Amino acid sequence: MALALDHQLADFFNFLGHQIGLANVWIALSADHGVAPTFPVATKLHIPVPVLSGTKVKAELNRVLSAKLSPGIPLST
Repeated sequence: MALALDHQLADFFNFLGHQIGLANVWIALSADHGVAPTFPVATKLHIPVPVLSGTKVKAELNRVLSAKLSPGIPLST
């Protein structure tokens, strides 16, 4: 997604540059959060990456939510 956004912004800035000139444009970018590195990138950078089993995560979520919201009644899968 970040790479796609980068290409979209490049295309947009290129369009602005050709239409009115970038010297005539003031650009401000903002974001509410960053993007986590993908598993291969994190591994290459020696960033610890947890390997999660979807089945185990689902079972744990089911256990916690069932205990909080409907004790004794398992959530459907």
